Amino acid sequence: MVDSITICEVKFKTPSEDDLKGPILTQKVADVKATIEEQQLIWRKKRCIITIDGWTNRRNSALLNFFVSSSGATMSIKSINVSRHTKNATYLCEALEEVPVEVGKENEVQAVINNATNYVATGRLLMERHPTLFWTPCVDNCLDLILEDLVKLSWIKKFVDSTTNICKFLYNHTRVLSIMRQYTRPKELVCPGIIRFATNLITLQSLIWPKVALRHMFVSEE
Repeated sequence: MVDSITICEVKFKTPSEDDLKGPILTQKVADVKATIEEQQLIWRKKRCIITIDGWTNRRNSALLNFFVSSSGATMSIKSINVSRHTKNATYLCEALEEVPVEVGKENEVQAVINNATNYVATGRLLMERHPTLFWTPCVDNCLDLILEDLVKLSWIKKFVDSTTNICKFLYNHTRVLSIMRQYTRPKELVCPGIIRFATNLITLQSLIWPKVALRHMFVSEE
């Protein structure tokens, strides 16, 4: 692939395999270490925030990712598999306390985690064990839960269900989809949600801008 690219620029020389796994890799490792050291200086000077992000991968393994944020920069520092453990407050608190020592407990001032019951209990337990550490609920997760509750309201659910049915009809029939794209080009109606429950909101919004075009499509002879 690189050889094909170099046809357009003869000055570039493809690195050899030995270079890639030797001096180039060594230099990249050194660059990463230098970046970490720079961040550590900032942590000691301005303190830092620990963020926990839990998710499940395609193999159904439950993972906890740990990030450190300070002065606008965020660094991933640890990831653990918690599939074989009960994610109660005690275990989660111990997992958080095992954040690599290079962060330094004296540098941590805040922990940001989601709002599930077990995480709320974890936050309270953390503050009991570490009086200088503050637990803060995740704003993104709060909004996610608010959107989830809103969709459960009957008068909103009616609109969401109607929107879902319209989108399913349009995207499940090849001929209809082709006609729709002639009217709504170049945009599509269904958009991926940044967060899970935001998808309903984005789908509703996606039907607003092409409303006139869709009306014309549905009354057309086609």
